Amino acid sequence: MIFSIFSNKDFKALSDEKLMLHIADGNSEAFTEIYNRYSHKLLRYFYRLFNNNQSKAEDFTQDLFLKVMQTAHRFNVDKKFSAWLYTMANNMCRNEWRNQSNRNTILNKLEFEIVEHQKFHQKIDEKWLLQKLETEIQLLPELDQTLIAMRYQQELSIAEIAAIIDIPEGTVKSKLFYLMKKLSLKLKVYSPHFQ
Repeated sequence: MIFSIFSNKDFKALSDEKLMLHIADGNSEAFTEIYNRYSHKLLRYFYRLFNNNQSKAEDFTQDLFLKVMQTAHRFNVDKKFSAWLYTMANNMCRNEWRNQSNRNTILNKLEFEIVEHQKFHQKIDEKWLLQKLETEIQLLPELDQTLIAMRYQQELSIAEIAAIIDIPEGTVKSKLFYLMKKLSLKLKVYSPHFQ
């Protein structure tokens, strides 16, 4: 049996990024510490995204931490661990939502609501604008994508986002303001007001 030169107490003092170095070396105590720090937050994150489905949230949390363990050697310790973790979580959700049966259910509901409330040409314009918006968002850096997803898809508060990513609330507000300004300028030509 291999004994670690670190005690559990020593791991508690390490940054997330340093813990990832130990996890990449196969240290289970470092993994346990990362898991303890983030599992409850991620469980709530998935629970919220999957309409309070506890079972699905638990499955996704387990799968996410399995990915953390499997890809620890690829983690860039110069980057923020929490942003990397939430980007992976967000990508897992996107993949789930892209599942054909889920997509068809959502599109059918969306089409019904749009037809009920808008004219046909407005429906086409909105779908096209949403597609262009999604394309522009995917071209952004990972942290910017994560900020947008947390604020506008998961509807997390500025304070929650700041705590998750570990940056000041003012920085979150500023980043989101400039991201929205940048996206609105890119999509300005697609606005119905400029036809």
